[in-house]
Amino acid sequence: PKCASSFMKTQVLDLGWQRGLIDLGPKEVPKDNLKVDVNDIEKIIVVVRDPYDRWLSGIAEYFGEELHDNEGIFELLDNPLALTLITTKVAFDDHCESQLYFLQNIPLDKCVFFRQEHGLNYKISKYFSDVLNIPNKIASEAPVHVSTSGTYGGRVKKHLDRLLRKNNVCYMKVLEYMEQDYEFIENMVTFYDD
Repeated sequence: PKCASSFMKTQVLDLGWQRGLIDLGPKEVPKDNLKVDVNDIEKIIVVVRDPYDRWLSGIAEYFGEELHDNEGIFELLDNPLALTLITTKVAFDDHCESQLYFLQNIPLDKCVFFRQEHGLNYKISKYFSDVLNIPNKIASEAPVHVSTSGTYGGRVKKHLDRLLRKNNVCYMKVLEYMEQDYEFIENMVTFYDD
């Protein structure tokens, strides 16, 4: 569900896997993807992340792409109307959408869940080597697209988080949008090696 997908895509392609999309009905499949019947899949690796933190990163990435890392975003976000508009829409793109959106029609009994926040590269590496019997170097690979405090995305994320926590109405709108994600993660998922 758009959590560590760039990292995971790189890792599995490096191991010789093919890109594919699970066939969930009549949808056009991009040329570089193989359409795969869900019945032919033994396990589906699913990475989930704290919904609020994921949303903050997603909206920061959205602003970075749409505004081309423009520093004016900080002044714009300081306008109370901007915060209201952002939290009225909440899901601006796939990176801000509910993680459950990506799990629709996926047989959860075939899923192996991983938390993005807890040493993902080590746990994925262990799963590949111990369960799938696939030697790999995933544990030594660094995460990609991380919004650290020194990056544009990290600064936007921190600024927006601070503004939201000062505005309870807007903050609660985001949390309400993510409520089902939290419920799912906390009550319906068993994580691998957690």
